Amino acid sequence: MNLMKLWEKHISRRSFLKASGVATGTMLFLSGCNQSKGDDVEADSITNVETASAKTENVTVVPTACYMCAIYCGAKAVVGDEGRVLRIEPNKKDLTSGGGLCPKGNSGVQLLYDADRLKYPMKKTGPYQWEKISWDEAFDTIYEKLTDIKEKYGPETLILMNRRGHYASLLKGFASNYGTPNGPFGSGSICEGGKRVGNKLVLDNTSALADYKNSKYIILMGANQMEAPRYRLAFPKEIIEAKRNGAKLVVVDPRFAYSSAKADEYLPITPGTDAALLMGMAHVIIKENIYDKEFVENYGQGFDVYKKEVLKDKYKPENVEKITGIAAETIIRIAREFATAESAVVDSSSGLYMWSNAVQNQQALQSLNALVGSICKKGGMVYPRGGKTNSIEFTNNVTEKKYYAQAGYPSYKGNPHDGNRNIFPAAILTPEAVPAGPLSNAKTASVNNGNGIKAAIIYNTEPVGAQMNGKLTKEAMEKLEFGIVIDLYLTQTAEALPVGGIVLPECTYLERTIVNKPTSFVPYLNINQKVVEPQWESKSGHWIFVKLGKRFGYEDFMAMDENDEVGAARDSIAGVEQADGSFADWDELIREGVWIGKDTEPKYGNYDKLKDGKFQFALVGELDEVQELYLKAGGGITAEYVEPKNRPSKEYPLYFMAGGKVIWHTQTSTRNIPYLMQCFDKNAIVKDTNYLIISPADAEERGIKSGDRVLVRSKTNEVEVETLVSERVPKGYTHMTHGFGHDAPTLTLANNNGANSSLLVDEKRMDLANCLTAKEETCQVYKI
Repeated sequence: MNLMKLWEKHISRRSFLKASGVATGTMLFLSGCNQSKGDDVEADSITNVETASAKTENVTVVPTACYMCAIYCGAKAVVGDEGRVLRIEPNKKDLTSGGGLCPKGNSGVQLLYDADRLKYPMKKTGPYQWEKISWDEAFDTIYEKLTDIKEKYGPETLILMNRRGHYASLLKGFASNYGTPNGPFGSGSICEGGKRVGNKLVLDNTSALADYKNSKYIILMGANQMEAPRYRLAFPKEIIEAKRNGAKLVVVDPRFAYSSAKADEYLPITPGTDAALLMGMAHVIIKENIYDKEFVENYGQGFDVYKKEVLKDKYKPENVEKITGIAAETIIRIAREFATAESAVVDSSSGLYMWSNAVQNQQALQSLNALVGSICKKGGMVYPRGGKTNSIEFTNNVTEKKYYAQAGYPSYKGNPHDGNRNIFPAAILTPEAVPAGPLSNAKTASVNNGNGIKAAIIYNTEPVGAQMNGKLTKEAMEKLEFGIVIDLYLTQTAEALPVGGIVLPECTYLERTIVNKPTSFVPYLNINQKVVEPQWESKSGHWIFVKLGKRFGYEDFMAMDENDEVGAARDSIAGVEQADGSFADWDELIREGVWIGKDTEPKYGNYDKLKDGKFQFALVGELDEVQELYLKAGGGITAEYVEPKNRPSKEYPLYFMAGGKVIWHTQTSTRNIPYLMQCFDKNAIVKDTNYLIISPADAEERGIKSGDRVLVRSKTNEVEVETLVSERVPKGYTHMTHGFGHDAPTLTLANNNGANSSLLVDEKRMDLANCLTAKEETCQVYKI
């Protein structure tokens, strides 16, 4: 299916961006999409286009925030005199966005008024068949079914999943009252679990932010921050600002992504070998005695163990060249430049932590930062200090272990991996023989006394499209005794529910109120203010979960008012002292859409945030619970390069890299938005859908040209998709953007458009962090 046929007239990329007022930093990146490898664009030449001033229109402007992804950029909704939202504009005072919005944010109006949205509660009566029911019937059915399952099998047989973000505390409160330890599990285990565990081991914190703006030497490894920034939309703008101030940008990535086009130096690397490069750089720095001795001596723990590993022969530049494909001379030069820069930072994203060596990759990365003293330092890695809100205390009736802990997978204190969603299909389909984890002495394990998982509550997430082996996930969903999906759409995950399953329509972020805590260097909050009333019979997550808790008679929820989400939002900040000693002002938050504390710059030198004030070069001395469990599960004592488990073979000779975030999409959730389903890449021959990118050399061997349909086959499954032949990927490498190929007939644009890359990804895991390994798949490609 080619969506070009669905529009008679297409809005152009530049027209859309101008009309919607995209900020300079992000717009700079987007305008760079069509540049050749050597081209550059001056940020000043692309102005931050404003839409028509509200002063000249008969409109109301409501400060709010975006939730087209989980960054929470501040925004302003422009509402016409008939009460209809006309457009979304950036909030210039917002910190996480840098005063801009990406294409997703500017497309929020199309989400709001999408006729394909879920309009009322429904019950499944057959394959792709549903009947409308009332909210009361929905809650009664949920109560009866979940109570019956609890009595028959135990509360631990219910699993809950959600996406990062809103109302997780209420969902957690429901789970705790019900008595299940299994959730809500967010996206960590299917996304960044390896990074979070790696950070926790060495930094004693799951999160760390690169201070790009103040850095003089930036290395991005598998991190496409200039196209699809993670955590903060302001990152591209800040990287460009750093470059203007003399910083060098080095991008290490097998794929020539848009960040590579903006780099001062691009280093293509053999996939999965990043830790070897990091350790090779450390080898040069230690060998040449150019590391930060003051930091190592005063704020380092276990350096001698790390040094012994680094100085092994396998990390000599000439040997690292054989592993990574990067010349030894380049490794030596980059290491020297990095170590001697005034400030330097190396940062990562999914290119490093969707591998079987994910944790080791992150340990090696942060150890290199520490080696040059770039921890808690200006222009290095710093601790986030975002805003705080009140946490709600709930009754805890949980008595059993998490289901994956029963199967021998590490369940780290503080949940840095965000659960383990990757084995839940097995816990449904083969509950007496679930593949066992590294803490088990057997190959399989029984979960929940052989009962496994019997029911699921899935909130605003899409396991069928987002997890590995989508076919297996769908099969498992259909075998549940009961399931509930809470979402904006009748998604493919909802369609996979068993007969009798319930879907509940949540309203959009423009139809509810809640305070947000965006990732930030300084104390700051923004707010989603209700701009319009919820349409049809949709309700906010606050209303849904409070009503659900009340239907079960839980005292924690009985005292709440489901109709007063504004009051709940106000209470969430009342009396909360922020990191800089200030207190958020509700009136300012409502008036401006943002509240910013006293501190306006990142905090440097706060080494007390490290475990015992020391960076953990090696896990020695008195260990905490996470470190002890990691070693018990088979983790190494210090950073090291571990060969990925899955490599190309004769049968499957090509790497298949699923994923690759793009600026105009969020996972599977935005594929029904017309603006976002139009491909803005004018160089692409294949339009308005995802495609398999294959190198010219590999394409020639197979007689493939751009636009041809091909069969992509892995050990798990096969899909048909169009191809784009491009030097963006090297020989031996293929890439496909995920989130397409929905099996959801009610979604006009998303249904059957493109290919679902998750169908090809095997259920392999990085068991030390319970995370999937979507970048480690292999495939073969055949012309159809």
